[in-house]
Amino acid sequence: MASSRLGTAGLAVTLGSALLFIVSGVAMALRIRDYHDASPPPQFYFKAATDRSFDVDGVPVSITDEKTADGRAAVRIRYGTDEAIVPVIAPPIEKFKDLTGYEESLRVLAFAPMVAGRVQTEVDGKPAVRLVIVVRHPAVERENDPSALVGSKLWTFELIELSRGGTPGLVRRTMQFRDRKGDLPALKADSTADVRPIEERSWEWQAALWAMPKLYASRYKYKSDAVDSMGWTLPGAGFSMLGVIIGAALLMAHKAERPRAVPAA
Repeated sequence: MASSRLGTAGLAVTLGSALLFIVSGVAMALRIRDYHDASPPPQFYFKAATDRSFDVDGVPVSITDEKTADGRAAVRIRYGTDEAIVPVIAPPIEKFKDLTGYEESLRVLAFAPMVAGRVQTEVDGKPAVRLVIVVRHPAVERENDPSALVGSKLWTFELIELSRGGTPGLVRRTMQFRDRKGDLPALKADSTADVRPIEERSWEWQAALWAMPKLYASRYKYKSDAVDSMGWTLPGAGFSMLGVIIGAALLMAHKAERPRAVPAA
């Protein structure tokens, strides 16, 4: 009698949990689909260059090694009649023929939006390809550390966009990843600092990852994604799978039981 009840309970738990798992899985898939349909994340195609000189719409661009007034490593960026001297992490070899020595701290990037897996070179008849030079700045007072890798959470990134159309010029912004609380470390140290946040899924987020060692780039994950939209379906799927395991264990216990021997008359 007890064995029969054990088998019945195991079968009921297994079937009920399996049904809940299927329902949760389907509902989860639909919620993920609706999340992406309602707010599809922007996608961008990036291509890096290592040339020190090139043209943008016929306007010459050059990047040369320089020194700041206090003797720190820097690069001079010229774009048409505009130019800027930007402090950088010292490369292993100064004045090398190209920018390969800067690959973990300075990158020249061309990028364009992607729609349905296709790169959009034009939007509304206007060029959609943009060019930006990304420079990773080390934590304050850590500039002389090897590769300036110490204090990675305090890194800032200077994004120098080469504006196209009209009068060519350099548009400079200093940006930083938010900390776990959503704040900017640079503003905690200096509330007057002109530093802007790097928002998730923005082209600035993706561009900044190019200017750091790959080992560090893997640390930067999006906090806001489709998981937030799953609601009850995620724990429902988890608990139902646990129920399937428990039910299967009850069925195995039922099968393993041997009927008691009937006493001799």
